[in-house]
Amino acid sequence: MRVLITGASRGIGAAVAQRFAKVHRGAHIAMLARSMTEPSHTALEGTLQATQRAIESLGGVALPLQVD
Repeated sequence: MRVLITGASRGIGAAVAQRFAKVHRGAHIAMLARSMTEPSHTALEGTLQATQRAIESLGGVALPLQVD
């Protein structure tokens, strides 16, 4: 199964990506967001790399894509 999730570096997008990986083991998840290695906003935590690690720990395959 394959899915594309926008805003996946934090909040609802990250939660949806992780939930999808948990429910659909081995799923391929393309994640789009602005924050690859550093948060895009100083007051908001979360990056695509952090979400990628979480997805892979749940058995999913993550493809982080930095977009604006």
